[in-house]
Amino acid sequence: MHIPKNIEMTGEDAIKAFISDYGFGVLVSNDLNATHLPLVYEAEERALGCLYGHFGKANAHWKVTENQRVVVIFN
Repeated sequence: MHIPKNIEMTGEDAIKAFISDYGFGVLVSNDLNATHLPLVYEAEERALGCLYGHFGKANAHWKVTENQRVVVIFN
C-alpha cells in the first residue's frame, strides 16, 4: 500500500505517541466484527507494550475476542 510521505509514521516512538494521543481504536476480531473502544497504551509492559480497554457489558463481542489475536486500527 502506498503511504504518502506527509502522513507516514517512521519509527516506534512515532507510533507509540500516536496511539497514546489518539487512544480511541477499532478492535477487529477474526470473524471481522468490529467495536470502537477507548484504549490505553502501556509502552513499558511486554516487549511491544500492551493495550488496555473495556467493552460495555451488553457488547457480546468480548466473547469472540477473549484470548485471541485481534487487529486494532487507530485513525
